[in-house]
Amino acid sequence: MRTVFADAGYWIGMLFGRDQLHELAVEVTARLAPLDIITTQMIVVEVFNHASRFATTDRQVVVEWLRDLERSERIEIVPQTPHQFRAAAERFAARADQS
Repeated sequence: MRTVFADAGYWIGMLFGRDQLHELAVEVTARLAPLDIITTQMIVVEVFNHASRFATTDRQVVVEWLRDLERSERIEIVPQTPHQFRAAAERFAARADQS
């Protein structure tokens, strides 16, 4: 059994068929299966942010996706620590010129 780390690009690709990474995410998942996945709460929030730009139906897909992740015995969601939050906030503040 393989254990892999899933970033926001992977999850967005898996969730949204119109995403440029969709086919690659599906292909890699099929090739590596069966697998266990590690992701983080911070990555989940990135996926929420991505979905917030789209229709309500996309937001509902993400809500259901999170519920599925939380129920899965094959997926570990690493909690965000206060230190990680502070580091992310400081990094965001220091890069006002980037979008």
